[in-house]
Amino acid sequence: MNFISEYSFEYPYALLLFLIYIFCKYFCKKSLVGVYFSNVLVLEEISKNSKDYQKYLEFLMVFYLVLALASPIIKKEYEKQTSLGHEILINVDASQSMNQDNRFAITKSIVQTFIDKRENDSLALMLFAQNVYIASPFTYDKKPLKDILKYIEIGVAGNIGTSLYESMYSSVKMFENSTAKNKVLILLTDGINTVENIPLEIAIAAIKKSDIKVYTIGVGQDSDFNIEVLSSIANYTGGKFYKTVDAYGLIEIYDEIDKLEKSEIKTDKKVKIDYYYQYPLFFA
Repeated sequence: MNFISEYSFEYPYALLLFLIYIFCKYFCKKSLVGVYFSNVLVLEEISKNSKDYQKYLEFLMVFYLVLALASPIIKKEYEKQTSLGHEILINVDASQSMNQDNRFAITKSIVQTFIDKRENDSLALMLFAQNVYIASPFTYDKKPLKDILKYIEIGVAGNIGTSLYESMYSSVKMFENSTAKNKVLILLTDGINTVENIPLEIAIAAIKKSDIKVYTIGVGQDSDFNIEVLSSIANYTGGKFYKTVDAYGLIEIYDEIDKLEKSEIKTDKKVKIDYYYQYPLFFA
């Protein structure tokens, strides 16, 4: 990803006010009532320095005010070069059951390592517990993903219940506009669904219809997750089931994803604007 900086004014026409000021200063003289004084030369000498000082201050004040009105800005255009990669949605279980045996901390560590290893892939992050919500849409920028991950805690998606199957069903919408040849869903969970709003069969059918491969990851010891459910989800969708106790036990999943055919993925150009009107305003 690269960016180009561009210096400009948000309201450049405001600079014309300075020309109007100069024009009026010299051609719009106001009429003054005549005052007679016995020694004009002495008065001019006394007030000369004071007039020059005020003239310069007035000029600078108007100049900086007009500059602030024009609003100087720096535009940074970020553009992602076309590259070959995958679109991967990371779906994380943030329910209360993941609080046991340090499972959630291990999960965050796994996701952190996974993000670092995916160089050219477009990644998204989804969380589920009682509710399901999108923590980050698809992006190539790893920093916001890792920042979000850092502050995620148990309870952020609700405290009662685990909407595992609903999260799978909702994942389909994330890939709605995807043109990737291989759409990948990484599901980190204990495989225990407690909210019966979407049947497992319906969730799997929706995922298969969208041609999404689901790689399920059970975190912790074998007794900590539902192997049967996680295995069936992976098998029915063409993915694989893995189990691990730490972030470094998933070398196989990285290799497996790397074997999938990559797609040419493009992103739109984005523009970030930094405002600097406050500096000339301060000097004014």
